Amino acid sequence: MTTRRPNAATMSISERSQAIGRTQGALKALGEHPRSSKKELGHAREHLNACYSYGSGDHVWDAVSKVETMAERRYGVPSPDEQNHAPRVPSRTPTRGACDTRKRLRR
Repeated sequence: MTTRRPNAATMSISERSQAIGRTQGALKALGEHPRSSKKELGHAREHLNACYSYGSGDHVWDAVSKVETMAERRYGVPSPDEQNHAPRVPSRTPTRGACDTRKRLRR
């Protein structure tokens, strides 16, 4: 039997902590980017502050999503739609076994 919370919109402390951590990470990434503006950082900071004050889990996760999206845009991370349509490029690094074989051949 699973236990249900009386109000599914409320968040546990660990959920809120996870949300705040993700938001702080995205804000830190934005702050480290040389082209981030003070206005953009202030806006992201407002979303982080909202994570502390909102009671609804839906609102908190919405704030997290907004800051993460801002960081993704700043760094040029493709959206999920773009990732699904992008062609896969094979890795050019040799496999571990191939490197070991070359070393053995040199001996």
